[in-house]
Amino acid sequence: MNDNDKFISFTSDDGEELFFNIIESTTIMGREYILVTEREDEDTVYLMRRDSEDSASDEVSYSFVEDESELDSVSKVFQELLEDADIISED
Repeated sequence: MNDNDKFISFTSDDGEELFFNIIESTTIMGREYILVTEREDEDTVYLMRRDSEDSASDEVSYSFVEDESELDSVSKVFQELLEDADIISED
């Protein structure tokens, strides 16, 4: 892995700090979304939505997209972005 790779850290409910590599990001209808993989398991991808930003600490809050309809529509956008960038191949 390259030191210049983009990543975020996420603290789970039990206090464990997890690190995610950012594959791609986009804004849809004014909301920022990121497509990530766990650093330890790059075979599984997750969609996260930017929820807020604390301007005092420059800390940004993300949450996993869990709503099925939102997940489906955002997944389609990322699929197109990644195909256009030749990151994934079309089936």
